Amino acid sequence: MTAYESSPAWSRSVLGVQPCGKQAAATDASIDSQSVKSAAMVHEAVGYDAGKHIKGCKRFMSVNTLGLVLRVLVIAASVGEREGGKQVLQRTQQMGQAMTRLHTIWVDGGFDGNPFITFIYLAMIRIMVRRLA
Repeated sequence: MTAYESSPAWSRSVLGVQPCGKQAAATDASIDSQSVKSAAMVHEAVGYDAGKHIKGCKRFMSVNTLGLVLRVLVIAASVGEREGGKQVLQRTQQMGQAMTRLHTIWVDGGFDGNPFITFIYLAMIRIMVRRLA
C-alpha cells in the first residue's frame, strides 16, 4: 500500500484526483484561437483570416487552469476573435452544473472591446443567477 492509498484526505473522482470535500468544477478558464490551413477540396467551414493570411478554419478552445479542455469549436477562419470567443463561451455554459463555479475568463488582446466584455459580464451574471436558483 502506498502513502497515497492510505491517506484519508484524498479521494479519486471522474476528473482525476482531488481533495475530499472539494467540488470538481473549474473556477477559471482560458479562451484562445488558432487559424489552421484547410486541406484541398474542403468546402465546409472555410474562410480567410486576413490577419494571419490563412485560408482555412479557426479553432477556438476553452481550457481550465490545469490545461484540460472544456470545449472546442471549429469554424471558418473569417470569424473574428470576439465572435468565436462568444460562441465557445456559450458552449462552455451549456455544460450546465459542471460550470456553475466559473467566474474568471482569461483572454489575450484579440478579445478586447466593449461588446465582448459586456457579453462576458452578462454571461457570468447568468451563471451566478442559475447557481442561486
